[in-house]
Amino acid sequence: MKLTASAETFSELNADMEGVTQDLLQDLLRSGELEAFLKIRGWKFGVQVKLLKTSRVRFDVPWEVKRVPSMPPELVNA
Repeated sequence: MKLTASAETFSELNADMEGVTQDLLQDLLRSGELEAFLKIRGWKFGVQVKLLKTSRVRFDVPWEVKRVPSMPPELVNA
Protein backbone atom coordinates (compact mmCIF):
# COMPACT_ATOMS: atom_id res chain seq x y z
CA MET A 1 0.00 0.00 0.00
CA LYS A 2 3.08 2.18 0.36
CA LEU A 3 1.69 4.24 3.23
CA THR A 4 3.96 6.23 5.50
CA ALA A 5 3.50 6.96 9.18
CA SER A 6 5.84 8.38 11.79
CA ALA A 7 5.73 8.64 15.56
CA GLU A 8 7.85 9.25 18.63
CA THR A 9 7.49 5.68 19.98
CA PHE A 10 6.93 2.25 18.48
CA SER A 11 3.52 1.92 20.18
CA GLU A 12 2.45 5.28 18.72
CA LEU A 13 3.72 4.13 15.33
CA ASN A 14 1.58 0.98 15.56
CA ALA A 15 -1.49 3.07 16.35
CA ASP A 16 -0.73 5.56 13.58
CA MET A 17 -0.21 2.82 10.99
CA GLU A 18 -3.44 1.13 12.04
CA GLY A 19 -5.32 4.41 11.73
CA VAL A 20 -3.85 5.30 8.34
CA THR A 21 -4.70 1.85 6.97
CA GLN A 22 -8.26 1.93 8.31
CA ASP A 23 -8.85 5.45 6.96
CA LEU A 24 -7.59 4.52 3.48
CA LEU A 25 -9.74 1.39 3.24
CA GLN A 26 -12.82 3.18 4.61
CA ASP A 27 -12.36 5.96 2.03
CA LEU A 28 -12.04 3.38 -0.76
CA LEU A 29 -15.19 1.63 0.47
CA ARG A 30 -17.18 4.90 0.55
CA SER A 31 -15.98 5.91 -2.92
CA GLY A 32 -16.82 2.48 -4.37
CA GLU A 33 -13.17 1.84 -5.28
CA LEU A 34 -12.31 -0.81 -2.68
CA GLU A 35 -12.98 -3.88 -4.81
CA ALA A 36 -10.86 -2.55 -7.70
CA PHE A 37 -8.07 -1.53 -5.28
CA LEU A 38 -7.93 -5.06 -3.87
CA LYS A 39 -8.16 -6.74 -7.26
CA ILE A 40 -5.30 -4.71 -8.77
CA ARG A 41 -3.06 -5.92 -5.95
CA GLY A 42 -4.21 -9.54 -6.18
CA TRP A 43 -5.93 -9.28 -2.80
CA LYS A 44 -9.36 -10.43 -1.74
CA PHE A 45 -11.52 -10.51 1.32
CA GLY A 46 -10.75 -13.37 3.73
CA VAL A 47 -14.48 -14.05 4.04
CA GLN A 48 -17.41 -13.49 1.70
CA VAL A 49 -18.95 -10.14 2.52
CA LYS A 50 -21.57 -7.80 1.14
CA LEU A 51 -20.50 -4.23 1.85
CA LEU A 52 -22.45 -1.07 1.27
CA LYS A 53 -20.80 2.31 0.87
CA THR A 54 -22.34 3.22 4.22
CA SER A 55 -21.00 0.12 5.98
CA ARG A 56 -18.77 0.80 8.98
CA VAL A 57 -16.34 -2.09 9.07
CA ARG A 58 -13.02 -2.77 10.70
CA PHE A 59 -10.42 -4.07 8.30
CA ASP A 60 -7.95 -6.63 9.66
CA VAL A 61 -4.81 -6.07 7.58
CA PRO A 62 -1.58 -7.84 8.51
CA TRP A 63 1.52 -5.69 8.27
CA GLU A 64 5.05 -5.59 9.56
CA VAL A 65 7.70 -2.99 10.26
CA LYS A 66 11.01 -3.44 8.46
CA ARG A 67 14.22 -1.64 9.19
CA VAL A 68 15.76 -0.04 6.13
CA PRO A 69 19.46 0.82 5.80
CA SER A 70 18.73 4.50 5.28
CA MET A 71 15.73 6.70 4.70
CA PRO A 72 15.10 7.56 1.03
CA PRO A 73 15.86 11.25 0.37
CA GLU A 74 12.27 11.95 -0.72
CA LEU A 75 11.02 11.00 2.77
CA VAL A 76 13.40 13.23 4.71
CA ASN A 77 11.48 16.21 6.14
CA ALA A 78 8.32 15.03 4.34
